[in-house]
Amino acid sequence: MSVHVSRRTAVAVTGCLALLVGCTAGPGDPAGDNTGSQQPPSSGPVEPVGSQRILDGWRLARTIRVPEHGTMIFADGSLWVGSRPLGVFDEPTGTTYQIDPASGKVLHRFPGVAGEWPAVGAGAIWFNTTSVMPGLVTRLDLTTHDVKLIRTGTGPQSSPFAPYVARDKVWVADFAQRGLAEIDARTGQVLKRSRPRPDLSGLRGWTAGDGHTFFVNVFESGRYTRFDAVTGKPVSVVDTHISAGGGGALVQDGHTLYAAMGQGSPVDEDLATGYVVAIDVGTVGSEKVIHELRLPGPEAVYGADPTRLVLGFGSLWAVRYSPSELIRIDPATLHITGRMPIPGPVPPEGEPPGGPWRDVAVGGGSLWVRSPGLVQQFVPRD
Repeated sequence: MSVHVSRRTAVAVTGCLALLVGCTAGPGDPAGDNTGSQQPPSSGPVEPVGSQRILDGWRLARTIRVPEHGTMIFADGSLWVGSRPLGVFDEPTGTTYQIDPASGKVLHRFPGVAGEWPAVGAGAIWFNTTSVMPGLVTRLDLTTHDVKLIRTGTGPQSSPFAPYVARDKVWVADFAQRGLAEIDARTGQVLKRSRPRPDLSGLRGWTAGDGHTFFVNVFESGRYTRFDAVTGKPVSVVDTHISAGGGGALVQDGHTLYAAMGQGSPVDEDLATGYVVAIDVGTVGSEKVIHELRLPGPEAVYGADPTRLVLGFGSLWAVRYSPSELIRIDPATLHITGRMPIPGPVPPEGEPPGGPWRDVAVGGGSLWVRSPGLVQQFVPRD
C-alpha cells in the first residue's frame, strides 16, 4: 500500500493521507502554507541558552525555534527537521520542516509527515513512521516533495526501523516481525515484505554501511547484524560483548564502524553507562572492536547512551540526553576532545524511554544540534 501527496497539497492533506497520518500541525508550528519562505517564531537569537557553554573553536550562529522534538538530517542543501509531541506514539501527528541553512528560514513544511531514523538516498529522504502509523515507511522526494507511505510488513504488529539505501534498493529492518523488507528505491514499490525469521530477532535502531554491506543494531544485545546490500542476506554478526540497550546509533567511515549503546549498572539500576565503540569491519566475519569509550551517566540506561553519531569537521559527534550534552570525539582514538551542554529537559519520570530526542547533523558548513523546541546552528570560528 502507498499514498502519494504532492507538494501543492501537503498542507491541506485530504483523503487517504489524512486518514493515515493526519495533517494538523502541532501548537507553535510556523504559520502559513508550505509553498514559500517563512520565518519560524522567535528565531534568530545567537546568545547561548541559559548557562550553555560553547565548544572551543566554534560559535553559535543562530537559534531556530522548532516545536516539540524529533530527529533531523541534512540533505540536498537543506536541513530537514522532524517535530512531534513527546510520548505520543499512537496518534497521527507531527510535521517535517525544510530549513534554509543560510537564513534559518523555513522553506517548506509538511504537516502530517513525521518519522524517525532518517536516511538519504535515491533522491529522497526515507524514515520510519512507526510512531504515527505502525508498519509504514515514509518516502519524501527531495525534488518534487511528493510524499509516499509504504507498507513494508505483513501484519498489524509490523514495526519497521531505520531504512538503509544502497544504490537502487532500500532495506528496512522490522523489529516486531524479525525480518527485512526490500523496496525499489526509484519507484517505492515493495519488492519483498518483511517476514519472520528466527535468525533476525531484535533488529532495531540505526543502520550504517558502505554500499556493499550494511549493519543493523540488534536491540539490547551489544551485537550488530551485517547484511549484503545487494541480496539482503545476513553475512556476519558483530559482538561487542557489552550487554547493552538504547537506540543503537551507528555511522560507518571506510573500514571503521562507530556504534553507541548503553549498559545498566549491575549495582544500581538507576545508574547507567553509555558506550561508543570503534569496530574494524574491513573483513567480513573477522570484525573486531579496536577502541572503546565509556560515558557514565546519572540516569536510566536510555539516557546515558548517545542517540546519534555523525562524522564531520574531522571529528565524531555524539549526543545524549542524560546528561543532555554534545560530545566531540577523536575518531582515530575515541578520546573526548570537547563537551557542550545541550539545552532542554530530561523526560520526567514515567515518560517512555528513547526521548526526548537530542540530535546532531553536519551540512552546509555548519554543525546542527537539536533539542526539544530548538535547533542551534554552530559554525567554526574564523
